[in-house]
Amino acid sequence: MSATGTDIKSFELKTTDGKVSGSAMVEVENLAHLERIMKAARRVKGIAVVTRREKITAEE
Repeated sequence: MSATGTDIKSFELKTTDGKVSGSAMVEVENLAHLERIMKAARRVKGIAVVTRREKITAEE
């Protein structure tokens, strides 16, 4: 993410049954910026799924 000039607002990882899952909240300039981040993340070895969350709750 740092290579795309992205500010990371939060990052969370957890393990369940020997597998790691997590989420990152990032600040993006526009949709094209978000697409670059997601494309870069998909190229990282070991990352199986990259998705966009449509909404964030007040708790986040």
